[in-house]
Amino acid sequence: MRFLFSDPFTKVAGKELEFSISGPVCLRTLIGRFPPDLIKMIHHDHSVSDVELRAHVMFFSKARLLKLDDMIDNDETIKVLLPATGG
Repeated sequence: MRFLFSDPFTKVAGKELEFSISGPVCLRTLIGRFPPDLIKMIHHDHSVSDVELRAHVMFFSKARLLKLDDMIDNDETIKVLLPATGG
């Protein structure tokens, strides 16, 4: 499975990260495998809620906004974007 990053995350993680997983894994667990500088950038720890995380970053799979407890399969591609800002 792979994560595709948009700016400004590319400065820390590059354009993509790939992980090989043997079965479905929740998004929260996969985020825990990110490089430490990226985890700091998105303000993630194990106690963060979906709402708190979405203030800093959003994860999409096939145009579906993911929650931390959503299960991810090995063949998925996850887009990592800044949250939209209103005006």
